[in-house]
Amino acid sequence: MAINVSEKITQVGWFVSRVVVSETINLTDKDEQIFGQLLQVLRHFNLETQLQVAGGWVRDKLLGKECYDIDIALDNMLGKEFCDKHGDLKTVYEENKKKIISPVKHIFKKSLKLKASDAENIIKLHNTVDKFSSLIPFMISSEDMNPVEVDWKSNMIDAPDSSRLRILFGLIIREIKDFWRAALMLTVLADKDGSVDKTEVFKKVEEEILKLGLEKVWEVKPLINGRDVMKHLELRNGGPIVSEWQQKLIQWQLAYPCGNVQECIEWMMMQTQLKHLTT
Repeated sequence: MAINVSEKITQVGWFVSRVVVSETINLTDKDEQIFGQLLQVLRHFNLETQLQVAGGWVRDKLLGKECYDIDIALDNMLGKEFCDKHGDLKTVYEENKKKIISPVKHIFKKSLKLKASDAENIIKLHNTVDKFSSLIPFMISSEDMNPVEVDWKSNMIDAPDSSRLRILFGLIIREIKDFWRAALMLTVLADKDGSVDKTEVFKKVEEEILKLGLEKVWEVKPLINGRDVMKHLELRNGGPIVSEWQQKLIQWQLAYPCGNVQECIEWMMMQTQLKHLTT
């Protein structure tokens, strides 16, 4: 594929130099593959969005140089929205030994030559945005609101309404760890509501998280480990049921940060008895 362009002459001060610009931009097979996938997203979702290639890639191509950094500008939607739709077209790459990885990991490892963990952190950051977005209104509201309900956490333990926000924020921060402030900032910036002061929203939520004592929540050790769960529930083998209880116990600790081991065990045993009574 080729794109027609013209020859240009540049003048810098007293020095005039003739810069020969190619009349065509020749796309490599990789270029055509990338642009083809982007256009496929537009066709698949019937998007009225224009994709524009900008930056150094255009300059280098006109000068006959190779460039592996392509900047794509969107005219009427956020890059995250477009990337989410691109991800929906389930696009994957195959590594050695037929291991399937996501496009993000492929780009970070093969193109940017960065660690796979960097790609995983980026994915976590973006995955966290929707979760933070669902909780921020509860955090910054000055009015009494209904009990916190979100669509991404259905298996929450029965806890007081006042503790539910701490549980949900705690679970998010345990997942994102030291990047929680970056995730919060990304969430605030992605909000399309232009009537709010984004800086104030960030500060307010950050302040509330600090008040809840969640800034290093991933460092909090479980009161009961998997082996003790098996012991108290008289389980012979581990497996999914132990993992399920460990998740519940983490929620309990988030709901009752001053709780001790004995109280945690008593709660677990009570929940087990209630489950037997209802089955």
